[in-house]
Amino acid sequence: MRAVEAISQERPKRKKRECFLCETLGGDLREAMTMKVNMRINECARTLNDGKLLAKLSGGDVIAQELKYHPACLVAPYNKERDYLRVQEQERAQEDLNEAYPIAFSELVTHISEIKAASDGTAPPIFRLANLTMLYKQRLEQLGVESPQVHATQLKDQLLCHIPELQAHHQGRDVMLAFEKDVGSMLAQASKYGEAIHLAKAAGIIRQDMLNHKSHFSSSMFNNADLEQAVPPSLFQFVCMIEHGADIMSQLQHGASKSDLAISQLLQFNCSAKYKEGTEVHRHSKDRETPFAVYVGMSLFAKTRKRQLIDMLHVNGLSISYDRVLEISAQLGEAVVAQYVEDGVICPPVLRKQLFTTGAVDNIDHNPSATTAQTSFHGTSLSIFQHPSPENAGEEREVLKLNSDMKVKTVPELPEAYTNVLPAYITKNPNPPPAVCHCLPAPHSIQSHLKDEYCWLEKVFLNEDVADVVCITWSAHHATQKRSKPFEVSISALMPLMRNQAHSVATIKHALKKICDTVAFLNPGQTPVVVADQPLYALAKQIQWTWPEYGEDKCLIMFGGLHIEMAALRSLGTLRQDSGWTSSIVEAG
Repeated sequence: MRAVEAISQERPKRKKRECFLCETLGGDLREAMTMKVNMRINECARTLNDGKLLAKLSGGDVIAQELKYHPACLVAPYNKERDYLRVQEQERAQEDLNEAYPIAFSELVTHISEIKAASDGTAPPIFRLANLTMLYKQRLEQLGVESPQVHATQLKDQLLCHIPELQAHHQGRDVMLAFEKDVGSMLAQASKYGEAIHLAKAAGIIRQDMLNHKSHFSSSMFNNADLEQAVPPSLFQFVCMIEHGADIMSQLQHGASKSDLAISQLLQFNCSAKYKEGTEVHRHSKDRETPFAVYVGMSLFAKTRKRQLIDMLHVNGLSISYDRVLEISAQLGEAVVAQYVEDGVICPPVLRKQLFTTGAVDNIDHNPSATTAQTSFHGTSLSIFQHPSPENAGEEREVLKLNSDMKVKTVPELPEAYTNVLPAYITKNPNPPPAVCHCLPAPHSIQSHLKDEYCWLEKVFLNEDVADVVCITWSAHHATQKRSKPFEVSISALMPLMRNQAHSVATIKHALKKICDTVAFLNPGQTPVVVADQPLYALAKQIQWTWPEYGEDKCLIMFGGLHIEMAALRSLGTLRQDSGWTSSIVEAG
């Protein structure tokens, strides 16, 4: 009895000195002190279904039992549990994979059968083995199979086994699958693909010409001679044949229209060698930038300044982008300013040499009702007009030199000689020079005009019967007469606006100098002619009488057409005043 009691007393002491996992004494023993260890070791025991460990843990938690363990022994059940769970997961994955292949194959067979059932007989279905293999792989990946290895020949044999009506036909390196009943109809339709092949060949030839044709933006790209050079001839003629007809009579009758050229330029503008996937808007190459797309973008920018509108047309392939418009505008501004500096005078590039040139000066007021200076503008505008004739069309100047290699973001400032208005004033009213007597034209010079008026009076001489073809009114009669000889359209250009207000001596004097410099540059030896309204005309005449370099023998200053007509009508009213003419008309009813 004493021996049994000694053994029973020795066991608790031994238990407190041994590892409860490996049941060995000594070593680096550590006591379980946290509930996390208790929960983790119980979870491992239940997962591994370890009966011996579960029996030890059934007496209470590890903290209450004061259990001790070696650190390596505690990690062992953790690793064993992880390996056990990995094996279980692999077994479940293998079961899923075993089900994925039959599911994907059955769906592929169903896909082929549904396409066959949906065909109406006019277009028999043809399946390319490579495409079916790709669909099969993608479905397996979707079902969880990583990097599935699908043998195309084995897949073909399985399809032919499950669908006996399906036949395999070799076309080069490709294998085509078709139903046996559809082979005859497909052979009958093979001849119908000749037109599609011709279209594909024509598209390939024209597309190659479009990619090889280069068209860069330049200052002369809007000339009539350069418009057709912006597109390859093959593309232009192809569009003409589509729009008007491919026969020679249609081409002789219609020829090439502006719509043909516009469509050709849009096709050339939207042609790209490579397209980036996943983008809604493709970048357009500057090597195929046609005049029509540039013109649309620049015109909208000049009239609306709306980025959203320009970008909307750019997305649809009808215009260049808003950023490209800004880039071109900066390049043109930089080239124009450089030309001004090179010429030594402010002269717009559109003007020609050796032509009779006139100038006009006027005040310009933009949004004068604005309460702030941010949206309103009160300045001075200078305009240059040239008058070509059939005998003298003028001499074209050199085209602008654009620096397309360098990106220009801002336009340089104008020369200070133009923007800097020197101060000038008049201390007292100048005395006008003595008037020179001019002889009036002979009365017979207006006889031809009076003869035309008498012709009108004879036609509308009142009688009882008036034919419908007779033009009774004076305006209708003269409108039916033979028009004057054809004339050339005048060339007009607006010089850079000046911020100084027009109603000052300094501004008008500066404007006269700039107009005289421009006229001397374009048409040397010509007397400058400057047109102004009545207030500015009075200032200009005072300047002429004060500064000899702008005297009446150096420069001709005159009213504009509107003010000349107003002065003439005012003179007629003065002559008729108190003549009784108004009373006679009123009394006549």
